[in-house]
Amino acid sequence: MAKVQITKFDAIRAQIDAAIELYFVSDNIVATHTLAAAAYNVYRVLADRDGSEHPFLKSGFLKTLSKSEKKQLIQFLNKPENFFKHADHDPNDSLSFDPELTEILLMDACAYFKNSNIQKPKNYEIFKAWVGKIK
Repeated sequence: MAKVQITKFDAIRAQIDAAIELYFVSDNIVATHTLAAAAYNVYRVLADRDGSEHPFLKSGFLKTLSKSEKKQLIQFLNKPENFFKHADHDPNDSLSFDPELTEILLMDACAYFKNSNIQKPKNYEIFKAWVGKIK
């Protein structure tokens, strides 16, 4: 296979598309969440650099919270993705995971593309139709 040039937004779109596909056709909640969280975090860093208001949950919304609330929310949001990717601190633990968190991350990530001139993920419209109006 030949090498291809991939931008960060190409990677974000590919991960969001794969997460949306898995969300609808697979019961693999771990892979779905890991892809959604990876795309979300790359996108969050790029949006922070551009001064964008999205993604809202891990940036704008956090600014409305007290320091202790902010810490709790960050731990809540990051715990599943860290648990799924790492084992250095908790090799024998288990996790109670609510897959609705994946849906929330996907909705928040897709919201960025709503008013952006950046190419939308190919599964954006499918997810938008399923969720309803993306804020």
